[in-house]
Amino acid sequence: MTEEVRSIARRELGAVPDEVARVAEGLLHETYRISCDGETYVLQFSSDADESRVDSLRRGARCYDLLRDSEIPVPDVVAERPASDDGRRYLLVERIPGQTAERDITLNRVRNAGRYLAKIHEFRTFEESGWIRFENRRPNVRGFEEGGLAHRIRRTLTEDAAVLDFDRSYSGHAQRDLVKAASCFWMHDPCSDWNVRAKLYEGYRDVAEVGDDFEANEPLYRAETLVGTVAGLVRLNELSEYEAEFYSERILEAVERLEVT
Repeated sequence: MTEEVRSIARRELGAVPDEVARVAEGLLHETYRISCDGETYVLQFSSDADESRVDSLRRGARCYDLLRDSEIPVPDVVAERPASDDGRRYLLVERIPGQTAERDITLNRVRNAGRYLAKIHEFRTFEESGWIRFENRRPNVRGFEEGGLAHRIRRTLTEDAAVLDFDRSYSGHAQRDLVKAASCFWMHDPCSDWNVRAKLYEGYRDVAEVGDDFEANEPLYRAETLVGTVAGLVRLNELSEYEAEFYSERILEAVERLEVT
């Protein structure tokens, strides 16, 4: 595999890499760190076994593009290829300074994450329909071109009386986003001796209100997001038998809390 990574580096970077190292810390994708001409890059491969990993690479690249001019630091995408030499997709990006927080979830980092999420949620409506972009680090919209996507959406709604993606209509709800983020942070260190959820909620409240009904809705979103996340990890065979049993018990506790509430 190292030779394949070197081959990709030569093709995409135009130089022979000085160093190639496998990054194995809990990542769903097969990941490599590449040093080349004094710069460092990260290469991630999709899995042959599951198309969802391909989609996650693509979503990651799109998020980097979207957030390019925001205050959130994201890497520059060097190459997003439909397939590598052995048929697998990959994403090559520049490595931004800093260290992954995966094994170092701290109070300050969690609280700051809550603040960032609240800032994103501040922008709920725009004057026109279009593609989201950032100007001066603030979200804005570039309107759809006439005769393009906007026309097709209007035609679909008026002629076919359709509801677009109704089964996903709950996605994007600010309270659900917040609880899902809390679930993901918690899963990095579920046996921590401090309350990661409370700290994330605290950071969010530093910037925005969560609503008077948040305490009542939180148990529902907690149970739902835990089920979805754990089910995805089980499908990808990323959990040991012990971990699967542990999270199953936590899900049952969340459901019981929901029933009591």
